[in-house]
Amino acid sequence: MDFFAAFLVYMRVHHDVGMQVEYTYNWAITTLENRSLSEPLLRRLEVLPCANFDVAGGSCRKPGTLGCSACKLVSYCTKECQTKHWKSHKADCKNIMRSSSWAPAWEREQRLPSFVQMEDSSPEEEFTRQWEDTLSRGLAMWGNTPAFDIINLSKNENDAGVDLNLAFPASGDLRHILLTVNCLPAEYSGHLKILINDYSPDIVARNIILVLILATIPDENLAADIALHFWYSAWMPREYKERIEVLIAQFLHDWCCEDDLSSTLHFGVHGRLHCHNILELVRYLRHFVMPTEDPDELRAEYDSVRQTTRRRDFHDRRYLGLRPSHRVAVEKYRRHGIILPFGADDSEFNEPNRSLFSFSGKWLLTDYSDLLEGWNVEEVVAFGKARHGLFQEDIYGCFYFYMSHHLCTFARRIRTLDISFTASRMEAISLSKDVMDGRLSDCDIPPWTEFHRIHVSNIVDANYVGLREVVKHWSPFLAETRNSVLVGYFMNWFTLQDNGSVCGLDKEKTGEIIRRLFRDAEDLKTMTFNDVKAMRYNHSRYDVCYDNSEPFAVYLKKQGLDQVLQTENLLLRQKHTVVPHRLHTPVEATPQALPHFPDADSRYYYVNVSSSCALERYIEVSRL
Repeated sequence: MDFFAAFLVYMRVHHDVGMQVEYTYNWAITTLENRSLSEPLLRRLEVLPCANFDVAGGSCRKPGTLGCSACKLVSYCTKECQTKHWKSHKADCKNIMRSSSWAPAWEREQRLPSFVQMEDSSPEEEFTRQWEDTLSRGLAMWGNTPAFDIINLSKNENDAGVDLNLAFPASGDLRHILLTVNCLPAEYSGHLKILINDYSPDIVARNIILVLILATIPDENLAADIALHFWYSAWMPREYKERIEVLIAQFLHDWCCEDDLSSTLHFGVHGRLHCHNILELVRYLRHFVMPTEDPDELRAEYDSVRQTTRRRDFHDRRYLGLRPSHRVAVEKYRRHGIILPFGADDSEFNEPNRSLFSFSGKWLLTDYSDLLEGWNVEEVVAFGKARHGLFQEDIYGCFYFYMSHHLCTFARRIRTLDISFTASRMEAISLSKDVMDGRLSDCDIPPWTEFHRIHVSNIVDANYVGLREVVKHWSPFLAETRNSVLVGYFMNWFTLQDNGSVCGLDKEKTGEIIRRLFRDAEDLKTMTFNDVKAMRYNHSRYDVCYDNSEPFAVYLKKQGLDQVLQTENLLLRQKHTVVPHRLHTPVEATPQALPHFPDADSRYYYVNVSSSCALERYIEVSRL
């Protein structure tokens, strides 16, 4: 306490800062004194549960092995349980959205859908129009492209003992980091240093808490379940919220007792979490667990965004391309916001996940945000089916088990690996300058740090930081090895480049693409009428058959890539080793390669379920 008192005297030179530190310390002490955690009542689901549960009358605790033959969304332990539960399940099983007669609202009301009021608009005009809608401008807390292994060790260094430094200057969530760590071989013995930065304090604070949960809760299975719901569910059990509260309080208490504006947490065998200038994030960390808003008001806010009728045409457009039971699953997820198997008991999930709401109680994400966009849906479903006996119809149930497995693996690995995380909240270019000036040295990132992988995400897009600035400021940190690479992702480029997508091509080229589509896509031969209608509003069906490598090369040239490559002595790779040029192509494929789908399900999950625009492109830049 004597040290802390002295620290406060020093901090009061900046009065507001000192007051915030003092308040945080007192809050942490009070929280830790008043919270005594008992043995956990809730556990991570190991098997698919029987769907026969009644909040008042109790639940069947046996595994669900007998699926509903109609909807395949739920499973039961016996026919008896299925019969008992029919009264509750009937509404979902007989939902009109599962009917072949279901039609979007604009058809039922015999009008044009609201999103085609400007049917002849260019991609750029369409992008601008959507951006101007406030419901489309939320934070991307779950990502909108599938996670990938940024190391890909077997195809690059191929050395289980190599030390690796990774930088994520615009990280978004932790999905790429989680998958990268989990993909390392079991025998990996090198030191792993990971810089995680984002401009959004909400995202950075959430990432810190996720690492705290996964690194410090002793029971790895419990840690994985708490992390899953903190990451993806809008509501969580009170028990989970209280455990997170204690973690944050302990973390902030320890920071207040340090003579530093940064903070370091030690965990596992050799694990470290460094937080640069954590003072900026204290308010957000406290907000996540302090009951500053009425839960009913947050529920009303969530419903007003996720279920607003003025956006129903946009949601119906997605439903139009989905299989019947997937419509019901997606609709339930949007309505409830909880990640569990479809038939699981969610009666304990009553506490708002305040990390997904602003200080004023506003929902932070878009109205259409869907966690499936951040993962390979085909892999998610395959895991749920093979490892837990789910049907593909219960797509969020598949995700629950898939993500639970990955989080449990990640928690176990970071406790045994020699790994350090450095979390910071800065604008990406400012961060590069601060690293160069030594301002992150106390967080294990000295100026001479060299990174073997730098994933700059989509800040290379012209409407964000821009390609030239990003490459100019981050390429100097590339390690002098042949495997070191800077990876960039272009999400909106086609809205600024002629012929970037099928939309806008002349009739002859469009005709070629349509012929190719019907020649190559076996699933088109068994399309329903709704499938045919969906194709009118989902250009991804056509864009997967379009080679946009040439217009993309023109776009890169316009953005000044050639000049910055020459100035910085860099090379734009034609053959990638980390991530493919386009999604659903092999990593080593040429820039001209088109997405490949081995079967109808593969195409469906990518084009219809993941909501990909099929036009995203990646680049890899390395030293000459």
